[in-house]
Amino acid sequence: MQPGSLKPEDQPSRGRSVQQPMKKTADSLVSFNYTEVQKLGNSCPQLDTCENQKAMNNMAQHSPHSHGNKDRNCACDELCVVYGDCCIDAPGVIARTSPSPFNCFELRNMPEGIYMKDSCLPSYDGSEEVRRLCESTLFMDPSDPLGSMPITNSVTGITFKNYYCSICNENTENMVLWNFKIVCSSLPFDFDNDVMLRNLVYENENWGLYRQGETIFRACSIDPVMPTLQDSEIRSCKLNLVSDCPPDWNDDNTRTKCRSYLGARFISGEEGYRNIHCAYCNQQNLTLLSCKYMETSFVVTTPMSLSLLLDINEGKGEEVDQIQLCEKGEVYDPFFRKCRCLKCLPGYMRRDGFCVLRNASVDVSGSGDSSTILQPKIDESGGKETSGTPALLQFQVNPSRIINSPFQNMTSISYNLSTLNGNNLKENISILQNCLLISLADEDYVILPNKSAYVPEYDKVYQPASYYAANGSIWVCSFFTSNFETEFLSAMGYVAGVGLGISMICLFLHFIAFWIVPDSQNLFEKSLVSQCVSLFCGYACYLMNLREDLKDVACSFIAFCTFYFFQVAFFWMGVIAYDVWRALKMATTKLRVSDGKQIRRFVIYSCFTWIVPLFLVCILALAEFTDLFPLQFKPDFAKPRCWFKQRSALVVFFATPFFLIMLLNIVLFALSSRIILMTSQTSGKQQNKAQRRNFKLYLRLALFMGLTWIIAVIAAYTYNLILWYLFIIFNTLQGLFIFNAFTCSTKVWKSLYDKLRKALKGQ
Repeated sequence: MQPGSLKPEDQPSRGRSVQQPMKKTADSLVSFNYTEVQKLGNSCPQLDTCENQKAMNNMAQHSPHSHGNKDRNCACDELCVVYGDCCIDAPGVIARTSPSPFNCFELRNMPEGIYMKDSCLPSYDGSEEVRRLCESTLFMDPSDPLGSMPITNSVTGITFKNYYCSICNENTENMVLWNFKIVCSSLPFDFDNDVMLRNLVYENENWGLYRQGETIFRACSIDPVMPTLQDSEIRSCKLNLVSDCPPDWNDDNTRTKCRSYLGARFISGEEGYRNIHCAYCNQQNLTLLSCKYMETSFVVTTPMSLSLLLDINEGKGEEVDQIQLCEKGEVYDPFFRKCRCLKCLPGYMRRDGFCVLRNASVDVSGSGDSSTILQPKIDESGGKETSGTPALLQFQVNPSRIINSPFQNMTSISYNLSTLNGNNLKENISILQNCLLISLADEDYVILPNKSAYVPEYDKVYQPASYYAANGSIWVCSFFTSNFETEFLSAMGYVAGVGLGISMICLFLHFIAFWIVPDSQNLFEKSLVSQCVSLFCGYACYLMNLREDLKDVACSFIAFCTFYFFQVAFFWMGVIAYDVWRALKMATTKLRVSDGKQIRRFVIYSCFTWIVPLFLVCILALAEFTDLFPLQFKPDFAKPRCWFKQRSALVVFFATPFFLIMLLNIVLFALSSRIILMTSQTSGKQQNKAQRRNFKLYLRLALFMGLTWIIAVIAAYTYNLILWYLFIIFNTLQGLFIFNAFTCSTKVWKSLYDKLRKALKGQ
């Protein structure tokens, strides 16, 4: 018997589901049982059985995050058969005699991979060039970064390695092309993105640039970015799993089990395996296997700019941290730095972000009830270049390919296309059928002798089959998907991160000093410490955004907490202003405030400042999770940042309470100043001495914090980078200011010195 194969006594007994011998040519339905895993002595049913998953709630029942395997080692949903990541006891699991058509692709700065289809349908009989570009082993071809971006079906969530794979899988409708980001690790973190994009060059099979005055080529990478609207549909996967038995393994039963289900197993410090049967046939020590990857690391992303807290200028567009550059129906071309209108081929119309055939009146002949797919065919008379002579583009029914279509009982549809390169349409019109097109003017491109079009700004050559020429311009598929650019530089995030780290240390030291020095525990100091607590918690929530692997639920929770703690800080600012004014007013009427009343008043203040913002959070939750508010007031808390996405919601829910409190502060500040100016220079001055001192302390606090947020408002409407940096620096260093202004006083230092001296004497 072959080493590693199951002994006869280990085979399933009668009554159990037994895998029958199968043909090598096709996959077939079998019934697996979790006892197949338990027999090998390494099981974790909480992670890799459907029976255990049924006991969980409905959300968990539909697989891990993104319909994938983030929290569990396999899936039990209806799509697991498609992706090949079913648990061993999932309904309809396929016993595979060949690998899954989906491969797991690794993306930079993502903790998990993404399932992508990187092969054509066996029945595909179209362009061999399309097949070659799809099935190439190279992922993200640096010579054509835009053409090799992944593309996802927005309905099914299926992702293809590139657009060519979607073509040869006959899946070109409802497609969303991934965006991209440029990463130049050798450049300073504050290097301007626009300058970077304008100066990118392709050299020695790498993208990069030369900085002004330098001769050193600084390499960059162009990385795909998952569409945010589809991130809950895209299927994630476990990376680097051994998914097959060695070629010399002779037990086909074990090999089929290895290929047929997912139940990931890991060996600490070594590679992982698709399931225990894969580890078994690769002759691993099964007692060393673990159900979870043991590495405890997480990915840190670029810090979020604190400017997002008050990015309220709705004139720049609807979304926070984005400046809308183009109108709806247009995309921004960063290479030419201009907006381009999206269009479709003649005879097509835009629908849901794609191009589809127009519902035109057509001649109908023939009969039949089956739905058909329409395939293009170029009339031979229009197949030659005729300098403006119309070419006839015909769509004829191909009954051999059946899909759901609104066009039935149809033999042909004809449209006239005015073309300068009619023969290129004859070769492969399918590339241009469904994608949205942009028009390049005559000065934007150069026609090469082989009729290809070279676009210098893109450094890209379009083959004749990849563009449509009309009236001196060419139409090409748009690889640009946005009409906006990011507003805030990543440098702002780093500045904010450093400043918040300093502030949190200073706030912590202020807490220690407050508890050590009893003389400082008056009503004003207690209120100030309470505000510091809310600021400290708000800063901590901000820093939690550095985690790249946060789930949507955790991200939303952090956003709500950030909102709440900053609102509490605003409310404490208003309460301090009110208390200073009230104390001054009472002092001028020769009233006294006892310690007992101060304690009671602090309790009232605390209830007001900590509870009222909770009502604001409840209203915010209604806007986020219900349809009671218009869409523009829905915060949309989630990736890529744990904060407001809609500017209108930010204005209404965050900025409006802030403005009202700032207005109240200004009024109370004016009233307090008036009281002091009107106070006599006699004995009254001595009686309200403490209140005057508190007013001076409040004045410091109000000027620093108030002016900081006023700077943010001015910066939001002028987009002055200097003002934004001033706001970030002043805001993030509020803890340092409080420590310097209120903790580093002679009174506090003297008290700390006395306590330290007494402690040393006591020893």
